[in-house]
Amino acid sequence: MKPTCYVMAGLPASGKSTRVQQMCEMDPDAFVYSTDAILERIAKQLGKNYNDVFEKHIKSAKTVADIFLSYAISDRKNIIWDQTNLGVKKRSKIINRMRQNGYSVECECFLQTKTVEDIAEWDRRLHSRPGKTIDEDIIANMVKTYTIPTIEEGFDSVVYWDIYGNLCDAP
Repeated sequence: MKPTCYVMAGLPASGKSTRVQQMCEMDPDAFVYSTDAILERIAKQLGKNYNDVFEKHIKSAKTVADIFLSYAISDRKNIIWDQTNLGVKKRSKIINRMRQNGYSVECECFLQTKTVEDIAEWDRRLHSRPGKTIDEDIIANMVKTYTIPTIEEGFDSVVYWDIYGNLCDAP
């Protein structure tokens, strides 16, 4: 059976990590590619928080994640790519790499909020992560540049989720 790479795509605090947890419960052997998880472990070991270690350790976190990804690929494990993956260019690099390694590639897309209630929920989540804050100008740029994934990018499938973890139709 062909292994699968699931590419998460969505703004911070949109539900990606919650979905990753659900997916790991269904496939505990899957490898999760997450530089954030590595940074969180580094922060914990140093008695600091995510913000404290990000700038100094992001490059090494990516290197470590890439090393473990290589092992996961050689072991033919399913892979869950847990990053924002907001742009077509970033996603195409993942798609190409995984296709070259014989993987099917599916996307789990977390749609931007639209209603006042949804925006309030997203804002609450975004600002309820102690030690993990993102400057407002960076968030604004992320919102502005987020390109909703489509099947035309080369995914085998794209599944769309709302802020509450409900499946929804393509925008």
